[in-house]
Amino acid sequence: MRALIVLLTGCLIQVSALADEDVALTREEALSMVPGATMSRIGQNGGIREWTNDADGTATVSRLPGPGSKQGVRKAQARWSISDDGRYCLDEDWSTAQGGPVHWCSRVARDPDGKLRLLR
Repeated sequence: MRALIVLLTGCLIQVSALADEDVALTREEALSMVPGATMSRIGQNGGIREWTNDADGTATVSRLPGPGSKQGVRKAQARWSISDDGRYCLDEDWSTAQGGPVHWCSRVARDPDGKLRLLR
């Protein structure tokens, strides 16, 4: 009986941890965690964008080509901010030939390993 209780308690803790993964950070939490954090997002074409948020509100975004793409890595300057309602926003300064400029916002959450991720 005691072993069953320990097993059930362990399961409840794991389920609770999974449920917390999609909890968006508050504005204050985001402001304290975003500077210095490396983030990424996958584009509609399968390409990956990666960047590190500098403490001064800037970042350099790298576009890594999608599978089968003949393009190389491209880079653009960007500015990040946290909106009043806690959304992480990024203004990417791509040229118009590269589809820019791009502005977007997303809620952010913390993974169990402590890394920030964008919520859809």
